[in-house]
Amino acid sequence: GLAISNVMSSLMFGGVSGSAVADTSAMGRTYIPAMVNAGYDRSFSIGLTAASSPISPLIPPSIAWIVYAFITDQSVMRMFVAGVVPGLLWALALMVAAYFISKRNNYPTADPASFSEVMVTFWKAVPAIMMPVIILFGIRMGVFTVTEASVLAVLYSLVVSIFVYRDMS
Repeated sequence: GLAISNVMSSLMFGGVSGSAVADTSAMGRTYIPAMVNAGYDRSFSIGLTAASSPISPLIPPSIAWIVYAFITDQSVMRMFVAGVVPGLLWALALMVAAYFISKRNNYPTADPASFSEVMVTFWKAVPAIMMPVIILFGIRMGVFTVTEASVLAVLYSLVVSIFVYRDMS
């Protein structure tokens, strides 16, 4: 349910930001109200979010690992590799604990989505999913620089928000 999704989102967000503060802010604002509305205890929702957010600095690209590697003249790649296993183990331990606590307290679970529902949702998400793909491909293939990629990301997200999802006017 939402408890395991909360931990997985923190794990994924860690790969994007590498910041526990950013993770806590984003996941807390999203998951805590959703979990409380679904029937989870507020204290459990807050505690799980607080326990899963510090995973972010362990998952590459971690700001902390980059600074530590710079200060100690170590390999950034080795620091990243050193953080992945503890981060994944932490996430796994939190998911197992969340599962058993949710079972014990009889927290609600959602029905599994059908294959057609998953496919419809996936196709709706493709325009948003394509942004990092385009950016990484363009940078990696030398089509544009990192600065140009940031401009492209802003323009792409603006076009997708206005014309595809119609979220912005």
